[in-house]
Amino acid sequence: MRQTVLDLIREAARKGATVLLSSHDLSEVSATCSRAGILREGRLVEMAPISKIVQQGERRLKIWFVAGTQVPQVPIDKLFGVRVIQHEPESLHLAYQGSADAVLKWISQFPVDRIATPQTSLEEAFIQYYQSYSSPNHQSGENSTPTGDAS
Repeated sequence: MRQTVLDLIREAARKGATVLLSSHDLSEVSATCSRAGILREGRLVEMAPISKIVQQGERRLKIWFVAGTQVPQVPIDKLFGVRVIQHEPESLHLAYQGSADAVLKWISQFPVDRIATPQTSLEEAFIQYYQSYSSPNHQSGENSTPTGDAS
């Protein structure tokens, strides 16, 4: 039944209708809608294409090093806005904000086998959005609801 409803929403949007979908299932919003809004404390605080919301957050790099290479420790104190998501025996999974220039220059010192740029999901971007939010009026227990616009 859920799939039927989502198909009907997509069909209506293709015909030019605007559909407002309010959901906490962000994978559903991402798969169904072209734009998303973020509500906080009962107010719409963001309304943008999903791609823009995702791009505003952290970006990801997964780096595999040549076999036999010791995976380096990331100099977090020298790479502003970089954090280690996962440090494995043959690879690093990093998150960064802003330009990749400093990260790529640092990585270029090492024998790299390959690099991937995993896409940040709408859910990850939404979580980052709320983690970076601070307000003197923000009280615990207040609801935050993402909404999607299928048009």
